[in-house]
Amino acid sequence: MNPVVVMTVAGSDSGGGAGLQGDLKTFSSIGVYGSSVVTAITAQDSQSVRSTEGVSPNMVKSQMEAVIEDLKPQGVKLGMLYSHEIVRVVATTLKRYAIAPVILDPILISSSGHPLLQPDAIDIMKQELFPLTELITPNIPEAEALTHMDIKSEDDMKRACERLSIESNSAVLLKGGHKEGMASDILFDGSEFHHYHSERIPNRSCHGTGCALSSAITAYLALGHSLQDAVRLAKDYVTGAIRYSQAIGGGYHILNHFWMRDHTGRTGETVS
Repeated sequence: MNPVVVMTVAGSDSGGGAGLQGDLKTFSSIGVYGSSVVTAITAQDSQSVRSTEGVSPNMVKSQMEAVIEDLKPQGVKLGMLYSHEIVRVVATTLKRYAIAPVILDPILISSSGHPLLQPDAIDIMKQELFPLTELITPNIPEAEALTHMDIKSEDDMKRACERLSIESNSAVLLKGGHKEGMASDILFDGSEFHHYHSERIPNRSCHGTGCALSSAITAYLALGHSLQDAVRLAKDYVTGAIRYSQAIGGGYHILNHFWMRDHTGRTGETVS
């Protein structure tokens, strides 16, 4: 039986904790076959992003065509897209091949404050990529930048979800990790809100959680789960990866993407 194939379109993280390296680890842990399209190269470690360099738009297009035409992915995760030229070529290619589902993690800035999407690309992303997505997964600072709203409360989060959903005609998962207290995310599916709560694990400030969450959702959707269940399973997966994260280097902890294998003896969809 052939494995389910998914594709990440993202930047390379030389530290291995986030970006396409983190996505591929997540895909493998959940039990799908991960393919990748490199949009940018970053020099980063557990502490910061030192520099970035974009891949040519034509090379991004060629990578996407190679993966799509031969491997026929059943889900796409979009991460760091770097420039408006890359955003545009990704949108054009996705339209041409009509792949679904598409999960967009609108990465604007790194955890250490380094810009990962050029400012002139934001409007093009909203205009050309948003309508192609099944789900958008911003954190609170990203949602504030996309909506020009101040998001302080749960009601603010709901209003931001509604605004982004109307603009994109897709579902929105607004991640609440930047708020104090319990780590609570809100999913707006276009008609209803769904709340996901998880414990905040002390002394575990981790690099790559957003990448892992969006790639896990992509994997679970490709495996046939509903959107609500895919988000729940992905949240459980990331919580475990944070709990068993490791201090590799002198900065943020690195997620243990393979915690299910290492700490439960189980793999794939058995997480609950």
